[in-house]
This record gives sequence, structure tokens and C-alpha cells, in this order.
Amino acid sequence: MKKFIAAAVLVTLALVSQARADEAGKKLADAPKQSVFVDVKHPKKIVPDKKNLARHKAVVECFNKYWEAMKKGDLKKAYALEETKYRKKVSYDLYAEQMKKRINIIVVEPLEVKKRNKKEVMVRGIMRYRTAMINTARIFDDEWLKEGDTYRHVRHIQKEEVKKKVSAGKK
Repeated sequence: MKKFIAAAVLVTLALVSQARADEAGKKLADAPKQSVFVDVKHPKKIVPDKKNLARHKAVVECFNKYWEAMKKGDLKKAYALEETKYRKKVSYDLYAEQMKKRINIIVVEPLEVKKRNKKEVMVRGIMRYRTAMINTARIFDDEWLKEGDTYRHVRHIQKEEVKKKVSAGKK
């Protein structure tokens, strides 16, 4: 009898806990987009450097176009914003196949831009995304290259991409 009561209590606790988690997940999903994030490990506000971003308006516009296309799943637009060298080596079909495994992006925002040289810049950004039932945020560095009058996203080619392209060409 004691084992039965203990089991019933555990099941009840599990159900209540799951209901609260579902409710919290719904609140997070319905929450408005934020432009201020808080780093859990280092409690401080993470805010965009507006002066820095204003000085690098062209690359910030390209960054926003690229990540908006990724968020919406518009892979043709995102692929068009990849650097020319990458597009010559990786076909759109392979690119689209790889991007099927993407996460559910909620919002991506640039924080600051750092120049590496005349043509290369690094955009530090923050991505808020959802995987399964977890909403989280991650700070990342995104490379951009000036080609002509626009900036292109730099994606480093993995060995698997080259192998797939070679094997696809043999068919």
C-alpha cells in the first residue's frame, strides 16, 4: 500500500511539473522580441553598440537581410548572400539540403562590427532560437567579406561538402 501511495505521489508531481513547464514554454514563445538579453553566467545586459553599428551600416544591412532570410527559410535569398567563392564550390541543392537541419530562429541581432582589414569584417551578433521546447540565446561571430559594392556572408567549406559535390558530379 505504501508503494502504491508513493508511486501515485510521484506521478502527480511529474504531471504538475510537466504542466508548469508547458505553461512556461508557451509564455516564452508568446513573449515579444527583445533587444536586450541577459547573460545568465555573467549577469549583465547585452545591448547593441548603436554608434558602432551606425558606422558600419552597409554590412549591418546585409547581416540583417541574410539572417531574416534564414529565419523565414528563404534559402535562395540566403544563398545569394553567400560569398562567390563558396557558391562556386557548393551548389544550391547541397546548401539547401544542409540547411534543412536548421534550428527555429526567433530573432538575430547585430551587437557590434569589428574590421579585420579593408575587405573583411566580423559581426558579433546574438541569436535567440528554439530547439525542441527550449528557448535560448547564443552570442556568435559572423564573418563578412566586401565583394564589389556589397558584403557577402563567409561560410567555411567543410570537407564533407566537397566530397558530396564530387560524388554528385560522378553520377
